[in-house]
Amino acid sequence: MAGLKSETTVMSDINRGQGSPIQAGILASFLILCLLVACVPAELEPSFGGPVPVTRDSTPTPFSPPAEAATPTPHELESRPANDDRFLTLTTTSMSEALSGPPPTRTPAPLFPGMIYRQEGSLWRVAGDWQPQLLADHAPGASISPDGQLALFQQGDDLWLLDLETDQESNLTQDSGRRHCCSQWWPGRPGRIIFGSWPADGDLGPSTGFLSAMNIDGGDYTILDEEVQSNGLPAPSPDGQTIAYDRAGTAWLYRSDSGATSLDPAAFGLDDVVRIGGPAWSPDGRRIAWTVAVQDPDWRIALAIFDLETFSAWLLHPYQNIGRGGWFPPPAWSPDGGWLAFVAEAIEPEKRGVWVVATGGDDEHYLGPGAKPLWSPDGRWLTYTAYPDPASGQDPSALLVEVGSWYTIHLSLPIGAEIIHWLE
Repeated sequence: MAGLKSETTVMSDINRGQGSPIQAGILASFLILCLLVACVPAELEPSFGGPVPVTRDSTPTPFSPPAEAATPTPHELESRPANDDRFLTLTTTSMSEALSGPPPTRTPAPLFPGMIYRQEGSLWRVAGDWQPQLLADHAPGASISPDGQLALFQQGDDLWLLDLETDQESNLTQDSGRRHCCSQWWPGRPGRIIFGSWPADGDLGPSTGFLSAMNIDGGDYTILDEEVQSNGLPAPSPDGQTIAYDRAGTAWLYRSDSGATSLDPAAFGLDDVVRIGGPAWSPDGRRIAWTVAVQDPDWRIALAIFDLETFSAWLLHPYQNIGRGGWFPPPAWSPDGGWLAFVAEAIEPEKRGVWVVATGGDDEHYLGPGAKPLWSPDGRWLTYTAYPDPASGQDPSALLVEVGSWYTIHLSLPIGAEIIHWLE
């Protein structure tokens, strides 16, 4: 066509110096750009700066985290069928369904940054580069502070505080003249802890002691309830004002401004509770989940959720339990308040182990034999210590569960180690 030159003609003109300097510069830039585009791969691989946890297809599995569970109204509770007026109807993932589902990944996934695990008394934290860092050489049974900077542990009859940044230890109770156990952090009151204590010559028995509290600087040591010992662990409220605990199997609340008051299950509509303990507060502080024993006429264990605003309560996952010493460990609330993870010590082996139940009572999932369920800070994951078949000769392992799909992934954790805390 008239007035146009082919690429070859243009290049010849440039080589002969016939084109203007501006034309030559524009054409040279255009050709360089074409060459660069041709050399770029079709897809660029993203860089994450470290290992990426794998799921079924080595890609994140989309899911919708459970919303905050709706609380049944007293009218809804009363309108249930007469033969099912206390236990909520659940959609359950049975043991056979769990076994027929996808098995855990064979290649273990790396531990998440923020996970803290214990191995033979030492503490390790997974750093932002996905590598473990030694926190402490010796902190048996340590409880980690919410910010991950301090640890509580017991040595003999005393409670010890360990600064994980400086490695400095201090005995908090050496001058109290009492015996101690079961120390816990109080997130609603930073710098204060709760625990059980006994007189030096007191009878320990199968209990967790008399409810007590103190500051981590060793000050304000207070025995909050000197009358009756507890069977299970107490639970401090998120707002820092109340402690839920049991007095020899009955429910009580200790309030900072008014002291101890009883919590009667019958006042919430539960008439068959014969023993209660192991409380756990919901993240919003509105509800308390307890482990209860009911008799109707057989003895059964269940979770009971008490709504402190509506004075209503309902039972979840009743089961017949095997005999055990002491009371049951408290259930663990998911960060959004929609799920409870707990360990059922059921008579039937196929129902014994870790369960997750919706707090509204409409869904539950059996994860498998194991203990110590722990939620991720964002509520997307749940990890627990899985127990293999004793005949297999294998060691317990750490499993990671994806909330929503309930798909299970092995975690690459040293033999004998267990995850005890998960920081944001």
